[in-house]
Amino acid sequence: MAGILVVGLGPCGLAAVKECAANGLDVVGVDAAAEIGGVFRAHDDGCYEGLHLTTSNVMMAFGDFPPNDGWIKYSTKDEYAAYLKRYVDTFDLAKRLELRTKVIRASRDNGAWKVVTLSDAFDVTRDFAGLVVATGANATPKMPTCFAGFQGKITHSKDYKERSRFAGARVLVVGAGESASDIAAEIARVAKATAVWSRRPVVFAPRFPELNLTDPNHDEYATLLDSKALRVNDFLEWATTARVGSFWPVWAYGGARQLFWRLLRSDGRAPAQAREMARGALLATNGHGLRAFWQADQSQWVTKNARVCKAIAEGSVRHVVAEAVASCSGSEITFSTGERVAADAIVCCTGYGLDFSWIAADLGCDAARPRELYKHCFPPKFEDAPVAFLGLARGHQGGIPQCGELQARYAALLFAGKAALPEDLSARAAAEGAAEREYYGRSPNLEVLVDLPSYMESVARLIGCEPRVPWWRPALCVKFLFYPAWPCWYRLRGPGADEAAAMAVLDAFPLAKSLKFTPFLPLFPVFWGFQRGVNVAAFPFVRGTPGPLRPGWLGATSKHFVLHGNALRFVDLVMP
Repeated sequence: MAGILVVGLGPCGLAAVKECAANGLDVVGVDAAAEIGGVFRAHDDGCYEGLHLTTSNVMMAFGDFPPNDGWIKYSTKDEYAAYLKRYVDTFDLAKRLELRTKVIRASRDNGAWKVVTLSDAFDVTRDFAGLVVATGANATPKMPTCFAGFQGKITHSKDYKERSRFAGARVLVVGAGESASDIAAEIARVAKATAVWSRRPVVFAPRFPELNLTDPNHDEYATLLDSKALRVNDFLEWATTARVGSFWPVWAYGGARQLFWRLLRSDGRAPAQAREMARGALLATNGHGLRAFWQADQSQWVTKNARVCKAIAEGSVRHVVAEAVASCSGSEITFSTGERVAADAIVCCTGYGLDFSWIAADLGCDAARPRELYKHCFPPKFEDAPVAFLGLARGHQGGIPQCGELQARYAALLFAGKAALPEDLSARAAAEGAAEREYYGRSPNLEVLVDLPSYMESVARLIGCEPRVPWWRPALCVKFLFYPAWPCWYRLRGPGADEAAAMAVLDAFPLAKSLKFTPFLPLFPVFWGFQRGVNVAAFPFVRGTPGPLRPGWLGATSKHFVLHGNALRFVDLVMP
C-alpha cells in the first residue's frame, strides 16, 4: 500500500506533496491537466487577459520559498505560474507527480483508500493510507437560472479569455467579485455598452488603499503595472493583516474603515473612482443595525479589486443593484427595481460549487460545506477515513495558498504520526463553524471565508510554528508588529522551520525603505496598546476555546481572538 495520494496540483496540492515528502512519506500527486498550477497553470485558457493576483507576490509565496522579483508587487498569472514551476524544480517534486491522471473514485476498503484513476485511457486501482484533496474551490461553475427568455449568448467567466470578442456589443456582467471587476473593466474598453449587476451594494477594497487619499491621480490598474516605487504599507495586505491591526478590537478595526470611506467620499480631490468605491462600501455597510456599522466590511465578502470603480465613475460601466431579475424578453432584461438593461451577451462571474461525489466514504460531515470540517480541512471521522481537504479556506484579507500551505504542513505531520488532532474534533469544528457563520452573517453562503491572520495563527498553534520574535531584536520586532502576516513568519520556528528562507524575505524589506509615515500609522500602536490592556482585563473571563460568538465580542478582546478557536492565552498577554 502506497503512502499518500494528493489529488490536484495547484498551489495547495504542490505544497502538500512537498510537505509530505519532507516528512518522509511516500507521496504521489495527480492532476487531470497536462501541467501543474491548477487555475494558475501556464497555459490555462480559463485565465483571462489582464489578470493580476489580488494579494502580493510576498503574500502568495510559500513561507520557505521566497519570490525572486526583488520588490513587492501584484504578480500576473503567468508570473505566478513561473514561480510554481521553480518551486517544483527546487524541491525536486516532478518525480512524484502524475499529470493527465484523473481520479474516478476513492473508497474505503480494509483500512485503506482504494483509488481508481484514469490515465491514457486505462483505469488503475491503487491503495493509499491517506488522501489529500486539493482540487480547490473552483470545481464546478455556477450558472444562474434567472435569464429564461434571453436570446443572446450566456457564458461563465471560466470561458472568458479576452475582450475582443465583445467589441461593439452590449454586455451584462453578472457578479461583483474580483473576476467581475477585471472582466467588466476590460470589456468596457471595446463594448458598445457594459453593465454590471450585483444583488446588493459592493464593498470594493482597493489594492493600494492610502493612495486613494494621498494621490488625486491614482489609478489602480496603472499602478499595479509599475509598483517598484511603492512601499510595504502602500499595499492592502498591510492595512488588513498587520499584527498591530489584528490586535485592535473589532469595533475599532471596522470603525477605521468607516472613517476611511467617509474621508474618501467627502474628499473632492480624490479620484472619481475612489469616491465611487466609498459610496458602494457605505451603502453596503449601513442600514443593517449598529453592530453592522461597527463591524463594517468584516461581516461579508470584500472584493479585493477596485478596477471597475473607475469605469463606473467615468460612465463606461453601469452598475445595477437589484435583488433579482424580474423578466427577460429577447435582448432586454428587467430587474426587480424596474431598471432595464439591453444586452447581446451575458458573462456570469457567479463563482463555483464544490463536487466531492467521487469520494465514497463516510466522513461524518458534508465536505462541500467547509465549515463542517475542522479548520476547513479535516472531517470528524478523520481517524476512520484519513483525508485532508486543502484550499477550502479563503482569507477575507488574503488568498487561498497562504492558508493552504499551513493546512498542508499540519496534514503532513498528522499522516506522519508527528501530530494529533484534538480529541473533541467534531465539537470544535461545529463551534468554530457556528462562530464563522454569525461573524460573516452577510455572506452566509460563502463558507470558505476565514479571517486570515486569526486562521493562520490558529493552525500554526497546532503545528507549533507560531512566530515568537525576541524583543532583543528590535528591527525584527517592529517588522513583526507592522508588516503583513506573510507566510514567511511561520517558518521561523517549529516543525518545518527554515529561518534562512524566512529572513531572506524579511531582510529584503528594511524598515527605512519599506515603511513610510502615513496619517493612519500612529493609530496602529495606539489601539494595539489600548487593546492589550483590555485583553489583560478580559483574560479571566474569555480564555479557553471559544464557541459561538460570546457577548461583547465587538470589543471585549482583540479581533485576533474572536474566530477559529484562536483563544486568548496568558502568553499572548506577555508577548504577541
